[in-house]
Amino acid sequence: MITITKKGTTELTHIKMSEMLNYPNDIFQEYVSGKPVEWYFINPGIAEENLIIIWYDDEDNEYKLSTDNKKGLKEYGSHVTAVKVTNKINISINMKRFKAKMNNPSIFIDKMKDVVRCINEAQNIMQSGPLSFYFEKLVTHSDALLSKFTPIPVGAKAIIIRQIECKGGWLGSEKTLAVGQIGTVISVDYDNNKFWFSFVPDKQWFKNNDGEYCEKKNLNSYHLSEHELCLYKEVL
Repeated sequence: MITITKKGTTELTHIKMSEMLNYPNDIFQEYVSGKPVEWYFINPGIAEENLIIIWYDDEDNEYKLSTDNKKGLKEYGSHVTAVKVTNKINISINMKRFKAKMNNPSIFIDKMKDVVRCINEAQNIMQSGPLSFYFEKLVTHSDALLSKFTPIPVGAKAIIIRQIECKGGWLGSEKTLAVGQIGTVISVDYDNNKFWFSFVPDKQWFKNNDGEYCEKKNLNSYHLSEHELCLYKEVL
């Protein structure tokens, strides 16, 4: 159980999501189209400028922890704002993963042995040449593999082929991320056995305070997987 307490005025002052980084040691709650949602942000004031996010997982019905940086916060639309928390909030955080590791120390020790072994192997390799050489090779090989095997190359047009659940910072983006929307892929990544894309829809909308969709001038990118996008020319 985590208790968040902030003293101050009860007057609501909305700020942009990225502006939260300007207020170290403060706590914020997310607002979408002027309405509060169960997402909280803590600015620990660390040099890396990362915010701790306490977000509610609707599928597991529990709060979880993650982080976001300045770049990620800027991707929130203008209809998503933050307000300083001025009252007390009790939040129960899921700590099962951490408890499981500590309840079985032998597994943790074995993992640490593997880490030490890998570090030693890496050091032996790097002693045979300059470190920059190996980093350049890693980057070159990684870029080549992504370019060769990605189903949607950078710069190509793609189309949304599956209904995307819009919650949290994506609330109000239902029309932007509807099936059939076309856009451009600006970067490619690979994680958890899937290709992931930074996808910029050609046309984007947000909901105003009256619940009406308005077209956006400044376009955002969305992080979508290969199961949600398809190369546009394949469906012509």
